[in-house]
Amino acid sequence: MPEVAETLSPGVGERLKAAVSSQLQRQIDRRLGRSGAQDSGAGLLLIARITSVKEASAGLNIATSVLIGPVSKGRLSLEIEAIDVSTGRQVGLLLLADEADMRDIRKSYTPDGHAKALAGRFAVEAVEFIAPMVRSR
Repeated sequence: MPEVAETLSPGVGERLKAAVSSQLQRQIDRRLGRSGAQDSGAGLLLIARITSVKEASAGLNIATSVLIGPVSKGRLSLEIEAIDVSTGRQVGLLLLADEADMRDIRKSYTPDGHAKALAGRFAVEAVEFIAPMVRSR
């Protein structure tokens, strides 16, 4: 993420990395349970990479809220790689990218609010994608 981080406001990159990591862990625990998460840790390694971020313009959204509502939307792109620990081979790769929508209107007033909301949605999709791989081990 070094190239992506160079284009972000101070602290945004670190906050997004933390959000992606915590959301993935939360969904693994929720969907696969603690024992499933521990089992997957022994056989499947997940590597999440933030490949692109567009911050929302909080100032612009505050200014336009009175007349038309927020107009600047954030975006997030992630790459989730699943590696079989025993062989070191890639067993799955998921590319996720989206832009905020009206569900995220309350997140329009911070630069990273939309990206954090998308990180939560992407975590759900990623765990749905890897769940069959974990269960088959």
